Amino acid sequence: MISLEYFLEVAISYLLIAFFQIKNPADAGFFGESIQQIKH
Repeated sequence: MISLEYFLEVAISYLLIAFFQIKNPADAGFFGESIQQIKH
């Protein structure tokens, strides 16, 4: 069972990635990699 806190953290992280992809793809790539490392 996934906790609500974890789900919200992941959801917010993906929203930040989407935002940074619009502003700066390089930054989005960095955040995307760090989140992949956390998830795996």
